[in-house]
Amino acid sequence: MNSRGARLNDFSKFRESIMKYKKELMYFTNKSIKNITNNEVQDKLEVLFKNLKLVYKGKPILVTFSKFLHFYFPKLVVPIDRTYTCNYFFGNTSIPKTPDGQFKKFILMEEEFAEFSKRHNLKKYITKDWNLCETKVMDNMII
Repeated sequence: MNSRGARLNDFSKFRESIMKYKKELMYFTNKSIKNITNNEVQDKLEVLFKNLKLVYKGKPILVTFSKFLHFYFPKLVVPIDRTYTCNYFFGNTSIPKTPDGQFKKFILMEEEFAEFSKRHNLKKYITKDWNLCETKVMDNMII
């Protein structure tokens, strides 16, 4: 990610932050994109969004947070990027400066993905090479 403009935090801070919130992260183990509209799920995501130290202080976290969660819990969120996902939803690649604004944008997109997932049978598109889960299917559809 660092080669594309994101600035991940120092590894020790990154890891320490994840370990500090390990219990909270484990809550998502059996959750999927369809759970994203649940208020409890959103509240727990917001706590992580605002407290994990995945990027340097002051840097946007939206993209890094979505990709981090997708890596650990692939069925939970669709990975977000500026070039494709933000542009698809909003017609531009801008990200709000505040964590609150970024989280609102994150949830808005993920709720749309959840609704799409509920209306369509995406399992038929899952493969062993590229589309490993429903969230990746949706990511690839946007790209």
